[in-house]
Amino acid sequence: MKMLFSNQFSFFGDTAVGKTKTVAALAELLGLEVVSASKMMLEFAKKLKMTREEFARHNKNHPEQGWDKKCDTVLCKRAEENGLILDGRLASMFAPKSYRIRVVCHDYSTRAKRRQKDQDYAHETVEELERKIRERDHIDFERYPLLYSDYRRSIREDFDLEVDTLIDRTPEIIEQILKGHDRWLQQNEERILWVKNSQ
Repeated sequence: MKMLFSNQFSFFGDTAVGKTKTVAALAELLGLEVVSASKMMLEFAKKLKMTREEFARHNKNHPEQGWDKKCDTVLCKRAEENGLILDGRLASMFAPKSYRIRVVCHDYSTRAKRRQKDQDYAHETVEELERKIRERDHIDFERYPLLYSDYRRSIREDFDLEVDTLIDRTPEIIEQILKGHDRWLQQNEERILWVKNSQ
């Protein structure tokens, strides 16, 4: 029987769909550490003096450099700990014991406006950012199946809850996540590994 962690959450979804804001709100409420694949990959990109988009293109063309693998290794190791949140494009793939949340936003203009709030992108137009986000989605959709054979099935099926962030309603989304998590704990009661003193 596969066991599950009582207090581990994983978030996955495309770039600029609202993962970071949702994760930050949940982490603050529950007092949990966040392990962010997005931040790790951004640090790698900075080392190479690249933007997010340039780094994604670079990884597609040079998978042998192993930047994805470096990030995955950290996620896999940390996913063996209860009591934290894992956040990234594919975080749930590496955290099978977690409560897995897929974050979606199907409007590119909304995603571009969110990206524009990042100081690194504040000087760019919404139209330019929308183009970059579309390109990034296309690159990742092409390169991930080459790295992860189960990728396309996993993003369709391997999650416990899907939240749509098209309308910015973080408090309601957090409430939805907590209610879903409570149901998940009840449904999997015999498989749950609890954090010490959490019962």
